[in-house]
Amino acid sequence: MTFLAVLGAIGLFFWGMLKEWLAAIFLAPWQNFDMLWVLVPIYLRWVVADFFQEKRGTSLGNAISNGVVPLWAGIDWTRTTIRYLATGQVHLSFWIAASRFLLAACVLAYGLWIIYDGIKARPLTRYIGRVRTVSYFVILFTPVFYNVTPLTLSFIAAVFLFFWPFYFLIEWIDLHTPDPDSIAEENGGGKRDDNPFGTTNNNSPMGNDPFGRGPGF
Repeated sequence: MTFLAVLGAIGLFFWGMLKEWLAAIFLAPWQNFDMLWVLVPIYLRWVVADFFQEKRGTSLGNAISNGVVPLWAGIDWTRTTIRYLATGQVHLSFWIAASRFLLAACVLAYGLWIIYDGIKARPLTRYIGRVRTVSYFVILFTPVFYNVTPLTLSFIAAVFLFFWPFYFLIEWIDLHTPDPDSIAEENGGGKRDDNPFGTTNNNSPMGNDPFGRGPGF
């Protein structure tokens, strides 16, 4: 096999994962309207919170409230799987059902982790509890539980592979759009820095805080 053939095969593999990812994030929600009751509030919360609350970083309070999103999603995913098993509306093999329960348990644990770390005021909460992060994983995996997107290894790989391009694209958009008045007022007109995970509040009496904490935190 020549080098170009290998390169072409790798390119096709990644193109296939990209198509799976795009279909899951943009097309899947419209193939089963039942999931819109879960996804529409999450989409709205993500857009509003990312632009009006977390444009300069995530506070512990925001992170704790964001932890409710995967917590609620995990409950819905478990409920949906049990409903399918009980009614026989959708045939689920043992391994498919087990993998769904495991994934639901993981996202439940993720939500509890965010809430617990936030209550303990641990700085890591500002990273794992950002609204775009929790929304991303819930939006991508919800179609799996409504039998729209197959849970395959290539899909799971695509979810984690394209997380960082997604994250930094939103960060770039935030960086290059004007701050709304609410953000400017709340931060006393301080300038945003280039840290994509948090911000520096230059007006804080605490000095430069790499985690973006405001005055008196």
